[in-house]
Amino acid sequence: NPVFTVGTIMTDVIKARHKGLSKAEISARAVELLEEGKLADAGSVMVKYPHQLSGGQRQRVIIALALACGAEFLIADEPTRNLDVTIQASILKLLKELQQKHGMTVLFIANNLSLVSAFCDRVGILYGGKILEENTAAALVEHTDLELLQGIARSAPPLAYRPPAPPRPLEKTIQVAVAWDAAFSFYYRDSLELLEQAGAELVPFSPLAGDPLPPGAAGLLLGGGYPELHARELSQNRSTREQLGQAILGGLPTVAECGGFLYLHRQLADKAGAFWPMAGVIPASARNGGRLQPFGYGTLAARQGGLLLEEGESVPAHAFHYWQSDDEGDGLWFQKPGGRGWRCGWQTGSLYAGFPHLHFGSREGLAERFLAVCGAYQERKR
Repeated sequence: NPVFTVGTIMTDVIKARHKGLSKAEISARAVELLEEGKLADAGSVMVKYPHQLSGGQRQRVIIALALACGAEFLIADEPTRNLDVTIQASILKLLKELQQKHGMTVLFIANNLSLVSAFCDRVGILYGGKILEENTAAALVEHTDLELLQGIARSAPPLAYRPPAPPRPLEKTIQVAVAWDAAFSFYYRDSLELLEQAGAELVPFSPLAGDPLPPGAAGLLLGGGYPELHARELSQNRSTREQLGQAILGGLPTVAECGGFLYLHRQLADKAGAFWPMAGVIPASARNGGRLQPFGYGTLAARQGGLLLEEGESVPAHAFHYWQSDDEGDGLWFQKPGGRGWRCGWQTGSLYAGFPHLHFGSREGLAERFLAVCGAYQERKR
């Protein structure tokens, strides 16, 4: 119930099942069950409302409630839906451990055969309200009725798909510098190809090797990678980082994602925690967060207009990083399926810089928009 705290929900269930317990004993039992559900800092979870928890945390609370009921038969209906892969694995592991510990029977309902085969002893295929096939998980995976599965697939409604329109090539070729080395290596190949189709000439260079910005570059891509593993070398190439910083601050259209975003900071910590001067575009420091930061697939929406998106426009994006910034920016909003979201990213008329990765094919006209800004920069520099 969204209007009650986790503690209220848990203690109500425990009171109904265990008569005669004191309030302190009931609260202690609730914390104990949440801890058994592998919820970190269970005491603080007790005072939170469901909307303040992540999807994985809410699933663990539901599992703790089942334990509070003394459930002998647990129906797990799509328990990992809309959860990240790593969270899915942890929820399945927890269910398996609790099933073995408490001797529960679990009815696991899912449409992902790999999850089913990893968790279940026996599997039944349900279609049209009837069990069409039943066997051990191993036998079902090894001897699946392909004709039956194909029939089920054919009965599904057609998927509506409209291929994106190819980008309209510009009249003039625009040179775009692409940082490409061991520190910057994460790019979608087909995203770069879209830029080329739109009229870009991609010119690779290596900040790690101390290469200068290619002459004639009217745009810059600083992709994801591992600059934190090469912080000393990147910092020692002072002329390169200072040239790039001055060019970006001077209006060079730039897309800097994740590792590229880290490189633009005033200073960056390496794995040992030592800080090294970087390009100085972002007035903040970046360091190891000690754990995986908020990550996953989501939608990136502009809170203010800029290089890639107008205010209110959005694109699919994903984030995955361990390093964190003292100032991640607030020009955009990253929204995950399932409710969690946060401010992030820097966006001006000539710069996108942030942890989320983008694809130039994720929104019609995105490649052309970036190159149009590059073209205007090129004209101003003549």
